[in-house]
Amino acid sequence: MAIKIPSPSMVFNHNLAKLAKYRMDETFNVTDAASIEMHVKKKTENAPFKSVVLNAHGWPAHVYYGSMAGGEPSAEQGKDAYYTVNWDWINRISDWRYSNGDPRVGTIWITSCDIISFTGPKDGNLFCGYLAKKTGARVIGSNAKQSQGGESRHGYIDSYKGDVWIYYKDGSNRAYQPKEEDD
Repeated sequence: MAIKIPSPSMVFNHNLAKLAKYRMDETFNVTDAASIEMHVKKKTENAPFKSVVLNAHGWPAHVYYGSMAGGEPSAEQGKDAYYTVNWDWINRISDWRYSNGDPRVGTIWITSCDIISFTGPKDGNLFCGYLAKKTGARVIGSNAKQSQGGESRHGYIDSYKGDVWIYYKDGSNRAYQPKEEDD
């Protein structure tokens, strides 16, 4: 099963990870989180995008775009906002809204494992709510390990495993069931 991502859409695939390389209207294979904001600002200069997909390894409250050589990133790399979409990255971003406050992106789809958690210092629930508030976009993710097929059709991501949540621009959330289609 797969989920069709509304267009216009863009995806940020982790270039070094052994993950499915999703293909959207705009596809970027990146090795750092720092370039994501630049691409979003440039591609949404004239009109907003309906969807952005963040496709990289992750854990609660972190989407990791650095090197995964040797397994988990070092403690320093994991904290480094250059490599990671994390709390520091959210605090630094400024170009996900137009000057009038309107969002540049309608929905952020996070395909990383375990992005959502509900306790502890890596509270992914608060993280996703804050990302939605800061960007004005809806944020969608899961609380479970994800598995991906090989190549996917243009404009689709693999179905989520586990419980899926959607976050709104006021930070509120609810359980969510994305519409799935046969591959």
